Amino acid sequence: MAIDKETLLAGLNRDLASEYSAIIQYTHYAATVTGPFRHELRTLFQTEAKQEQGHAQYLADQIAYYGGAPTTTPNPVPNAKTPKEMLQRILEGGLVKKCGKRIRRLACQNASLGCH
Repeated sequence: MAIDKETLLAGLNRDLASEYSAIIQYTHYAATVTGPFRHELRTLFQTEAKQEQGHAQYLADQIAYYGGAPTTTPNPVPNAKTPKEMLQRILEGGLVKKCGKRIRRLACQNASLGCH
């Protein structure tokens, strides 16, 4: 099913705002995590922040490619004080589910990428 350009760009910009907030969230959590699993969680959060940066760059590039202006405004970042709260906030965000469908649709529309 084809999607019009403006709808696609709006959706990609929503996803980009979510990626930006995820980068901030993971960076903040990596800096503030405490407790006996601090080292492991810090490493996890740092790794995730780097991956989110790659996702954000991909989305920004695609938005620009399709003639849009990538947003510079992140979504609000949920606060968390304990490791348990941090992990809950990450799961509640559901970023992977939000972005996946739109990225697959974009791949199908872009002839150079093909549809898988």
